[in-house]
Amino acid sequence: MRLPDRRTIILMPRLVPYPVLARKVRYWMERRWRGWWDRWRVELPSPGPLPAVSPIQIAH
Repeated sequence: MRLPDRRTIILMPRLVPYPVLARKVRYWMERRWRGWWDRWRVELPSPGPLPAVSPIQIAH
């Protein structure tokens, strides 16, 4: 069974003891949020690549 495209399940184990069925927010379609996330903010550096981790490091 699949959820409709506009629905999602939210898990908040410390706040709510059960999953919550919620409506997805499509911020790019909401007029009040338009332009907020169109570009990366200049004052913050863009995130770099994550360092590679070997399987031996993960096992320990």
